[in-house]
Formats: sequence, structure tokens, C-alpha cells
Amino acid sequence: MDEGRGKFRQWKKYLASGNERISLLRVNDYKEIYYDPGPDWYYMGDVDETNYDHAFPNASYIEEDGQITRRGEISEKELVEQYNIKLLGWEPSPPIENIFE
Repeated sequence: MDEGRGKFRQWKKYLASGNERISLLRVNDYKEIYYDPGPDWYYMGDVDETNYDHAFPNASYIEEDGQITRRGEISEKELVEQYNIKLLGWEPSPPIENIFE
């Protein structure tokens, strides 16, 4: 329960590998480029009126230097030009059919 939102569901996302994201390249000790397959609520059919578009063919990055964490998106063009990475395909499964009472 949350006084502001009332009842709500909370999901935990992970891949069959146990990871939370698909690592594409470890640039250095601080920066990783990865593909995020999408939010947990999307796959669990917990979609309100918000439409979700997967980031493909773009990727994401995370930089952690111990004090500050930066996250962002890397365009398909930048992936190819700077890191020689090209994502060839991504076909996410549709959300499950869920009945909430």
C-alpha cells in the first residue's frame, strides 16, 4: 500500500542468465554499454495507458566512478561509429495476459 497511489504491484526483473541487462561492451572499469530488454511492468502486462517502445536499435550506457552514476542512451549511429557495434535484431515477447482484481 502507498497512501498516494493506493494498492500497487512491484515486479523484479532479471534474465534467465540472472543478469538485469544484456552487456554489449565493457569500455573500461567505469563504463559499460548494454541493451536493456525493457521494464518489468511491460512483460507482466501491468501497462496502464502508457505505451512502451523498446529502445532497439539504440543501446544504453552506465558509468560508475564510485561517487556518481551516469546513465544514458547511445544511438544506433554512435554505436557503430564509436564502438563498432551493430544490433541486428530484437524481438521482445509480448506482455502476458494478466487479470488483476
